[in-house]
Amino acid sequence: MIVSDRYLESHRLCYAVSSRGKLHLVRPSNAVFVLPDFAPLHQVSRIDKILHQENSAPTRPERIPLSPKDNGEEFHELINSVALRLHQFKLETERALNEVRRAGITAYELLKNPGRTTSIFTPDAAKRIFNTDNPSYAELYATHKLLADDAAHFIPDTTRHIDTATFLVRAPQDVELNEQVVEWIRGSSPQIESFLEKSQKLITISRSLPPRSIPTLLNVEIPPELYFTDTDRMIIDFIAGYVTGRRAFIPTDTAALMPTIIKRSGMYPTLDPDRDAAKLFLTEIGVWQPSESLPALGDAGQSVLAIFEDQPVTEIFVDANEGCRHDFGDMPVYTIDDASAHELDDGISIERTPDGDWLHIHIANPSAFITPDSQVAGLARLRQTTLYLPDNMRPMLPIHQPEFKVSGFARELNEMPTMTFSARLADDGDIAEYKVRPGIVRNVKILTYDNVDDAISTGESPLRQAWWTASYIRPDYQLTGKKFDAVTFEIAAQLRSIEDIIRKHREWRIQRGALRIQFPNSSIQVNPTPLPNTKDTTWPTFIRGNAGIMLSLGDQSSRSRSLIEEMMIIANRVAGLFGREHNIPVAYRGLSTTIPTSLIDQAQSLHLSGVKQLPSSISRQILSTSGGWLLQQSTTPKAHELLGITAESGGYVQVTSPMRRYLDVLAHWQFGAFLRGDQMPFSLDDLSGTGEYSLLQASRRLFRRRFFSQRYSQFYAAHAVSQLLVDPTGIASTHLEFIGDKPRLTGFIIDQEIQGTSYLAPRLISVKELGIHGFLFLEPGEKAPGFEDEFPVEISGVNEAEGQVRFRMSR
Repeated sequence: MIVSDRYLESHRLCYAVSSRGKLHLVRPSNAVFVLPDFAPLHQVSRIDKILHQENSAPTRPERIPLSPKDNGEEFHELINSVALRLHQFKLETERALNEVRRAGITAYELLKNPGRTTSIFTPDAAKRIFNTDNPSYAELYATHKLLADDAAHFIPDTTRHIDTATFLVRAPQDVELNEQVVEWIRGSSPQIESFLEKSQKLITISRSLPPRSIPTLLNVEIPPELYFTDTDRMIIDFIAGYVTGRRAFIPTDTAALMPTIIKRSGMYPTLDPDRDAAKLFLTEIGVWQPSESLPALGDAGQSVLAIFEDQPVTEIFVDANEGCRHDFGDMPVYTIDDASAHELDDGISIERTPDGDWLHIHIANPSAFITPDSQVAGLARLRQTTLYLPDNMRPMLPIHQPEFKVSGFARELNEMPTMTFSARLADDGDIAEYKVRPGIVRNVKILTYDNVDDAISTGESPLRQAWWTASYIRPDYQLTGKKFDAVTFEIAAQLRSIEDIIRKHREWRIQRGALRIQFPNSSIQVNPTPLPNTKDTTWPTFIRGNAGIMLSLGDQSSRSRSLIEEMMIIANRVAGLFGREHNIPVAYRGLSTTIPTSLIDQAQSLHLSGVKQLPSSISRQILSTSGGWLLQQSTTPKAHELLGITAESGGYVQVTSPMRRYLDVLAHWQFGAFLRGDQMPFSLDDLSGTGEYSLLQASRRLFRRRFFSQRYSQFYAAHAVSQLLVDPTGIASTHLEFIGDKPRLTGFIIDQEIQGTSYLAPRLISVKELGIHGFLFLEPGEKAPGFEDEFPVEISGVNEAEGQVRFRMSR
C-alpha cells in the first residue's frame, strides 16, 4: 500500500508498506489497483510528514529506506497500524476468492459476449460475480485478481487501467483463434505452409504493381487459387492481432511465435521481424492498405467503435421546454467556430439595458427533446462524448440519422431552441447578476474563427503553422454544402464590444491564479482518407497510395478564439452558480495542482494578459511537475485552479457542448426540470458511487474515449513522419525549413524527472516544428540536454504500430 505519493527527487519513486510492515520504495506505475480512503487520512499524512523530514530522504533509490531518526516510535506504530489493516484486507480478499471457487463460478463465462470483444468496469464485474449491488472493497479486489490473473480471456484496459479500472473481455472466437494458430505455428502444420506459399506469390504480385500518390484500389486479376480460405483468415487475424495489440498487452504466445511467420516467408531478409514488418506483410498480401488505421483494428479500438455504430432511432421528439422559453426576438446571435466543425452548439450575443450590458451565451438544447430514460439518452451515456478522429467523426448523438430531428445551430433554421446562460459583470469583472433560461433565437450568424480574426485583428493574426504530406487535399467546405456569413462592420463592432466587456472577467480570473499554458501540440486532419476497409474480403485487394495528412500546430491565442473561450467560461460559471444556489445535482469540474508555489508565482508574474501565454520553458516545467494536474468530477463545487475559479465563487459546470458531451446534457436535463417545476431526473445518490448514472462511470468512459482518440492521432502523426522520411520533397509547409532534404527540427525535453542515468534511457521530447512528441535516443558519449535547453534533432526512425517517432541529436 502506498503511504506517500511524493516522488523522491530525480527517481520517480514513492513509499509503500507491505502487509508485514516492511517499508519499500516502488515506482508509481507498479500500483495497479486503487482503493480511495483505504487507511485513515491522518495516519498516512503523518507517515508522509515523518518520512519527508529534512535530510531523511535517501539520495539514491535504496531497496529499503532507513528508519527515521526522529519520531521513530510513533512512526513504527503508524506503520504497524496500516500494515495490520492491509493484512486484514488480504484475508478478506482470500475469503471472497474462496467463495467464488466453492460456487464454481467462472468469471469469463459470466462476462463474455458471444459476438465480440467488450469491456467491463471492475465494480460492474464484481456485482455480477458476487451477486450484489454493493460489493465490498475485498470483493472488488478479488474481482480484479480474478480478471488480471486470466490473461487468456481478459486484458487490463489498454488505455490506463489504474484510472479506468476496466478490463477488455476477449471474444470467444478470438480466444479459440489464438490457441489454434499457435498450435499450427509450433507444429509447422500444412495450414501454415500453405498460407506462406500463397503469401509469397501474392507479395511477388504486389511488388510488381505501379505506385500511386493517393489511396487507389488497383484493378488486379488474382488467380482463384490465391484467394483466402477460412484457415488463411484465421492466420491473418492472428497476425493482425500482433500488429494492433499494444505493447505489454499482446499474448505471450503471439509475441513469441509471430515473428517466425515473417522469417519463414523469406520475403523480408533485411528487416527485423517486428510489428512494422508484420504490417508491411499484411499490406503486401492484399489485406491492408498503406494508411490502414491500426488503432481502430485493435481490441480496444473495436470495443470503443462498436459503441458508436449507427442504430435506428424510433423515438418521437417533443420540446419539453416549449411553454417556458424566453423569446430573444431578432437579437443577433453569433456562432464562431472552425470551418470544419461538425456540430455548432453555442452562440453569443450582447444586450444593452439601462442596468448595464448583458452577455448571453446561447447553447443548443437537445436535452429538451430527449428524455433521460430514452434509447438516445442511453446511447449518449454509453458514448459520453463525440469522437473526433483525424479521418472521421463519430457523434455522441445520432445526428446522421434522418429520424433524429434535433440539431445544433444552422443557417436554415427559422427558430433555434436554446438553453441560455446570461451574465452581467460587476466593475471588478466578477459576475454581478446571472440568469438561466430556455430560449428561442432567430437571427443567427454563422462565422468562422479565421474570418472573425481577419475582421477584428487586421494585420495582427500570424500565419498559422502547418505542414502536410504530398497527397493531402485541402477540403472545400463550400462544396460540402456549408455556408458562412460575412463579418460586416456592424458584426465586428459588436464582437469588439463583447471583447471589451469580457476582458474584465479575464483579469478577475488572472488575479485569482488563472494560467494559460503554452505547449506545442497539433491537430491532425486526414484528407483524402484511406479507402473503405477491405480486410474481410475473400480475395486479396491491392491499394496503393498514402492518405493525405495535415498537422496544424495549435494556436489558441487568436482574438476570436480567446473571445469564445472566455464567453464559454462565463457560461460554465453561471451554471455553477445556478446549481449551487438551487442545490441541483450536477457535475462540477475541479482541477487542482501540485505545482510548487514558487513556479506558479514566477508564471503569474509573466502572465500579463489573457492573450499572452506563458513562456514555453515555464509551461514545460508546469506540465512535467510530478503529479501535475488532478482533474475531478464532483457533485459539489470544486476549485478550478487552471481557470482561477474557486469553489466559493460557485465552481465550474460544463454546459456549453451538449451536442457532443453527455455531462453537459445531464446538466441541461437537471436545469430544465428545475425551471419547469418538474422533479429532477437525477438525484445526488444517482450521481455518486459506481452505478450506471454515476460521475465515476462517466469519467471512466470519457477517459477511455479520449485515450483512444489520442492513440488514433499518434498513429497518423507517426504515419505523416514516415511519409516525410520517404519523400521529404513531397512535404509542403508554412514554416518548415529544409536543409539537404532534411527539415531543421528543434526539440526540448518534456519529462524533467528522467528514470535512469544511462545513455540507453530514451528521453521524451517535443519537437516544435512538427508539433509531435517522440523519444530522443542518445549515442554512447552523448550528454543529455538540460531541461531548459532547446536543441537540434533529426528523425532516426518511426514505429507506426506504436505510433512512436524516434529522434537523435543532429549530426
